[in-house]
Amino acid sequence: MPLHAAAPTPYTVPWYLTGELRAALVAGAICSMPILRWTVKRHRRVAARAPGLGATLDAAGLAVLVTLFVASVMQVAAGTYNPFIYFRF
Repeated sequence: MPLHAAAPTPYTVPWYLTGELRAALVAGAICSMPILRWTVKRHRRVAARAPGLGATLDAAGLAVLVTLFVASVMQVAAGTYNPFIYFRF
């Protein structure tokens, strides 16, 4: 009796690696590095040399955080399942 190969499955690695998952993996790899420590050191050096530039960097950092917050809220609102919808009832 000959041995047959198993039937191929439609669920291959590229099927699981969507664009969103790839972006999350890249972001996770970058954020696992000591970037925050390096950024804080660099910011302190720049702010000590040029206080005006330090304030500009603070404002830019705040703008990035607000943008991330708004994007996160938009992502939650656009989802099909939103647990916060039940607070209305």
